[in-house]
Amino acid sequence: MRALTISLATTAIIAMAAPAGLAQNHSVKVTQFDDEACTLVSGDYGAPLASLHVVTECEGSDDWTVILHEYANSTGVAFRYKDGPDSGTLPFMSFGPNQRPLDSIDWAYIDGRVFGAMLGVREDPPPGGMNAPLNVYSIALKRSDDPPACLVARVEFGKKRGVDHAAELVTHLFANDWTCGEDELMEFAPEATDPMSLADMVRDEARKAGLLPEN
Repeated sequence: MRALTISLATTAIIAMAAPAGLAQNHSVKVTQFDDEACTLVSGDYGAPLASLHVVTECEGSDDWTVILHEYANSTGVAFRYKDGPDSGTLPFMSFGPNQRPLDSIDWAYIDGRVFGAMLGVREDPPPGGMNAPLNVYSIALKRSDDPPACLVARVEFGKKRGVDHAAELVTHLFANDWTCGEDELMEFAPEATDPMSLADMVRDEARKAGLLPEN
């Protein structure tokens, strides 16, 4: 996933797509899953594959913590705000073996406060396949709610470019008002024949939800 503070291209997309003031009030910050940010909580990487379960906590932005649950063939991701409740691992969709998040996460801010995140999840190619499935997830973060995190959307890499931009746009448009446990996960997985860009698909859903004016 791109490390950025919000690109000029994305700012232009948001400025065109959203109500006045959104581009000025919104920003993005990236943190890494590395030795500086992450601390081993429990588990042993030398354990047999059948029993492997390593829990690591990684410092995020604005007092958020990312909790990684690593197993032999997958890694689950959970979130916690300060000392509040753990969200539990988020239900990422699985399309192939060995599902793992990318080594960084983008945090979405509004008026200096984190309200969402974007995380890429990659899998190994299926048997006989050449392409590794990649999905970028939009995540709503709720400081005082239980659970404090839930999925907003899945943006699938494949036939079209602009996956990161689309995931960022859907987070800025939807995550702040998202209701975990009530609002249903959106999916943006265009076919080759679909003429719309991923950003156009996000804007179309925002219009349907009344978040953007009709053309």
